[in-house]
Amino acid sequence: MFDKVLFWCEFPDRVNWQKLNSLLKKYSCEIKTYVAVRSVNEYKKLKNYSNIKIVGAWPTLPLKEGYWFSGHISKKSIDTLNQYKDIDIKLDLESPIPLSKGVSFKVGLKVLKDMLTKGKTNEYLKKKILQHNKSLILSTYPFPKFILKKVGFFDSKKINYNFFYYSSFIPSFLRPMYKLYFKRIIKKRNPQKTFFTLGLIGTGIFNNEQIYKNIKQFKKDVNFFYKNKVKNLVLFELSGILKRKNPDQWINYIKTLSNK
Repeated sequence: MFDKVLFWCEFPDRVNWQKLNSLLKKYSCEIKTYVAVRSVNEYKKLKNYSNIKIVGAWPTLPLKEGYWFSGHISKKSIDTLNQYKDIDIKLDLESPIPLSKGVSFKVGLKVLKDMLTKGKTNEYLKKKILQHNKSLILSTYPFPKFILKKVGFFDSKKINYNFFYYSSFIPSFLRPMYKLYFKRIIKKRNPQKTFFTLGLIGTGIFNNEQIYKNIKQFKKDVNFFYKNKVKNLVLFELSGILKRKNPDQWINYIKTLSNK
C-alpha cells in the first residue's frame, strides 16, 4: 500500500524487544523504527532484531531543557545535534512545555504563546539542521506555515518532512473537517519527501493522551491516506503495540501496509 512505513519509538525502555520480535516473526512482519535517545552513545547501544530494524535516532533533550527542539530553546541545547551528524535522524519541532504536568489547558496556552512568538534561535537551528550529513526528517504539527515558522520551520529540498495526524485527539464530529484540512496539506507537499504519522497507538511523553479506541479507527486513518495517494506513513508509538488488547490483530494488519 505504501512505499515506506516507519515507526516512531519514544520509549525504548518500555518495549519488550524479544517479545515484540517474536510476534513480528509469527506474522512474517518486518518493521523499521526511529528510536528516541538522549545521546549518540545511547543510540549505539540499541540492537537490531531479525524483524526489527533500528534505522535512525530521534534526538530528545532533558525535560528541563524542553525535550523537543525548536527556536525557543538555547543554542547549547541545539548543539547537542552535533553528535548525530553521521546518523539518520528525525527531529521533533515542537514548543518546549512543562511535560511533568501532562496535557492541560495551561500547557495548551503555553504552546499557543510559542506559536505566536518567533523563536530567538530559529536561524541557528536552521543552520544546524542544514549542516546535518545524513538523512533528516523534520517532524511537526499540521499547522499553517506562518505559525510553524515561529518555532523554526522552514522548507528545504535537502530534508524530508513529517506531519502529525493524531485523529485520536479529535472529537468524532470534527474528524470530517480534520480530513478536509489534511487533504490540503497532502496536495501541497512533495509525496516522495513527506511522511504522515498516524496515532496514537500508544500514549506519548505526557502519558495521558487519547489513543485509538480500537483497530477499526486505525484502519480508517490508513485508508484515508491510501485514498489520497500518500507514499510514506509513520505509526506512533511502537511500545504501545504490545499494550493493545489484541496485539496479534494489529501486527497482522500492519504487515499489509508496506509495498516492500
